[in-house]
Amino acid sequence: MKERAASAEKLAPALPKEPDAETVASAEPSIIKHDIIVVCDSWSAAEKELLGKILSAVRVDIKDVLLIEEIPNQPMEYERLLIFGDQSLHSADGELYLPSKDNRSLRSKSLTVLSQSQEEKMKLWAALKKWFNL
Repeated sequence: MKERAASAEKLAPALPKEPDAETVASAEPSIIKHDIIVVCDSWSAAEKELLGKILSAVRVDIKDVLLIEEIPNQPMEYERLLIFGDQSLHSADGELYLPSKDNRSLRSKSLTVLSQSQEEKMKLWAALKKWFNL
């Protein structure tokens, strides 16, 4: 009888372990969280310098923003999203220099274009003054 019980134990499939909290957390998509996120398709030294000047004009330090190259597929939580260049927005209201309907995102021409056009800089500055209530 003991032999049958021992052989039954060997044949019984092992039940899967319940995943621990760490495994479950890593399986969920991570959320990008930051107060201000800046999206730009390239980050040359000259572009970062220009961005630093733009941000300081609205009283934001470049060290306090999250710089990313493209809008990710994973969820993002932010107060403001500033997009430079041809990045697509998740919403339909992506007109240049106009805040989104929820007033949380703003699109601009690329930093390269801005560095070469005083007119585009002025359009961005006018939009940023309204967006940051300056």
